[in-house]
Amino acid sequence: MFKNKDRYFYLITILFFSFNFTTIAQPSNSNTDYIYISPVPNSRFVSPYTNIIITPKSSFNKTQLFNKNRIEVYGAKSGIHNGEIILSDNGKNIIFKPFNSFSLGEMVTVTLLKGFRLENGNALGRLQYSFKISKDFKRNVLHKLKDIGAPSLPGDFPKIRIGISNNPSEGYLFLAPAKGNTLSYLMILNNSGIPIFYRKKPNVALVYFKPQPNGLLTYYDTEKNFFYALDSSYAVVDSFMAGNGYSTDFHELLLTPNKHAYLIIYDVQKVRMDTVVAGGVDTANVVGSIIQEIDSNKNVVWQWRSWDHFNITDANDFVDLTRPNIEYAHTNSIEIDKDGNIIISSKRMDEITKIDKTTGNIIWRLGGKKNQFVFNNDNFPILQQHDARILSNGNLLLFDNGLAPNRVFSRALEYKLNTGDITKLNADKVWEFRNTPDEFSRVMGSVQRLPDGNTIIGWGSSSKAPNTSDDFRTITEVTPNGKKTFEMFIENQNYSYQVFRKPWRTNLFTSEKDTLDFGIVNEGDSTIMSFNLRNNSSKDITITSYYFTDSTFLPLTQPPFLLKKNVSKSISVQYNSQDSKTHIDTLLIRTETGTEMIAQYVILKADSNTVTSVNESFIAPENFVLFQNYPNPFNPSTTIKYSLPERSNVVISIFNVLGERIVRLKDGVEDRGNHRVNWQPKNISSGFYFYKAEINLLNSKKRISQTKKMLFIK
Repeated sequence: MFKNKDRYFYLITILFFSFNFTTIAQPSNSNTDYIYISPVPNSRFVSPYTNIIITPKSSFNKTQLFNKNRIEVYGAKSGIHNGEIILSDNGKNIIFKPFNSFSLGEMVTVTLLKGFRLENGNALGRLQYSFKISKDFKRNVLHKLKDIGAPSLPGDFPKIRIGISNNPSEGYLFLAPAKGNTLSYLMILNNSGIPIFYRKKPNVALVYFKPQPNGLLTYYDTEKNFFYALDSSYAVVDSFMAGNGYSTDFHELLLTPNKHAYLIIYDVQKVRMDTVVAGGVDTANVVGSIIQEIDSNKNVVWQWRSWDHFNITDANDFVDLTRPNIEYAHTNSIEIDKDGNIIISSKRMDEITKIDKTTGNIIWRLGGKKNQFVFNNDNFPILQQHDARILSNGNLLLFDNGLAPNRVFSRALEYKLNTGDITKLNADKVWEFRNTPDEFSRVMGSVQRLPDGNTIIGWGSSSKAPNTSDDFRTITEVTPNGKKTFEMFIENQNYSYQVFRKPWRTNLFTSEKDTLDFGIVNEGDSTIMSFNLRNNSSKDITITSYYFTDSTFLPLTQPPFLLKKNVSKSISVQYNSQDSKTHIDTLLIRTETGTEMIAQYVILKADSNTVTSVNESFIAPENFVLFQNYPNPFNPSTTIKYSLPERSNVVISIFNVLGERIVRLKDGVEDRGNHRVNWQPKNISSGFYFYKAEINLLNSKKRISQTKKMLFIK
């Protein structure tokens, strides 16, 4: 026997005694000792790569777990199975992982012999049950990505248009617009639609880009068929995939505080539908849904299958059960309720289902053919919904796609659920948002309640925006009373499965200051502030460009430049006061390649005071003043005025936007007082230029440097 923390294993020599293919065979009420068993007794369509999970009512005594010959696993075709016993990281489940797979179509019998001791000292009774392996198991399931169906940016980067931005909520927008199965971008956008991060993988769709509660960012790679997790430096730090031989579906990944992961599997099985419905195909491909919980050691510790709890005929009326390919559940979201139980959304059944996490049994069913609720204040049923979430007040929030012949609109919905009496279940609609004009999303969609009470809606495969040639509504944010605060459109059917808003900042390289506040600056004056930019990574980074929109701010540290690993560099920014307004902008500091861009951001802020211009006869300035040139913009010439507080050495120069000196207008000693110099440019193009005054005060031995911007127009 070997021991590694809470992970124990040994080779089990299995003796076969007796088995029963159809029922749990066990003595005197021992079934009451167990609250969860997977695969479910008497279940069918089980993966040949399945593990076995057994959960008693009380935790196991670890020292008693691993006596030989306590677990027997026998396949009717494959015979005795040896394997590995693992204790789940929460100490509640024993997991048997067979060394070899089971044979297709065989019955498997599991026997747990007497003698296992619990922490309370009680001994478990003998447990025996059977399940049947699928006859036609495919590791790569049939389901494909059918539901997904300034700064210099790559040519194939989707064109983004902001329709409304009226005091939207804080945070950045996370989305992954995809066009087909071969082109998509992971992107994080600000409220202007400018990316602070993007990444693409050539010829591969990366979808479902989600900020998780633990701070990681996750996405689904359609080439690998599993999820990756990124840290705040956008480095891949983990991956998540289904166990028991299944292929991982993209519709959901939920990471929990105990480092577990919940995900969805679409499981294709051959079913004789001619025995289920009249006209059914005798060898139909039927897709069921499986929910798995994966622990921190990547073990499957909980599994729930639609085959065990739903009927194929629970599908809504849009699912033709006589076709050769049938998807009757299409589970698309997983949520953990406040009581620890599980809530799932199954699109093809028009149903939200609550599942007992302890036993796997269904607690209630909302919507669809097996609906148990009375709906109040709502004239429309939920149809083909997505993204069912429980709010902090216990209400249910979801995106109702509304796919029906007599109804062509989608909406965001909030229900107050009254579930105290299981015989009198009620769902009271307390809020909805329905766009004007109606918006319809046939597939996909999401809804998120934000901390300030606003709601952000992802329209999935939305329809084309009115009066446009190729814009599709992607995101709408609304207040509790339905007023739009933000709306974004993306061109040409680049659909994002879901969208999210959340505060975010990369840690790849960081600024010592989140905000650069220049304070109050007199109109016509300029000032310079600096901050340190640190590379926190183990590799050098090239800063390739800046992005900002307010021309009163000017970064003086020109890119490209190298930011060495684990080293800081000072970045200088100049503010040129040109009016009496308050100026606020965001400076994006970017490192980019052809397939990726990462940006850090610093808020720039400055206030201006209007100052009366200095009279020509004024001869006693207390401080050096460099005035804004006049006229500005100008053609053919302009005048630059300045005032000296004492006798000084003066250099006045003109620079282009590349920082190259064009001409030196003044270089010499001048007395205290007001001065001017004229500039009439020759042989230069229209555009912005900068004039810089370098002053050496001869008496006080001080040096002063100021720069201002001007515009030459031919």
